[in-house]
Amino acid sequence: MGAMIVIDRVYCGICHGLVKYKDHVYLDTLNTVIHQRCYNARFDMKDKGTFKEIVNKYSFFDEFRYDRFIEK
Repeated sequence: MGAMIVIDRVYCGICHGLVKYKDHVYLDTLNTVIHQRCYNARFDMKDKGTFKEIVNKYSFFDEFRYDRFIEK
């Protein structure tokens, strides 16, 4: 049996800072979350918005759905 990996936090792909639901982010074509303030033109962007909006839009972020947690 393989081990199950549980991810409970997302960090910016550039600055490695914790991404909060209210942060404005880009989602690049590799599905990397990047703070908008950290953006550089290394990859094409797929989407932009708050992290909360991105999480609720894409199914691969199911474990981060805003309505599953109470933000601290």
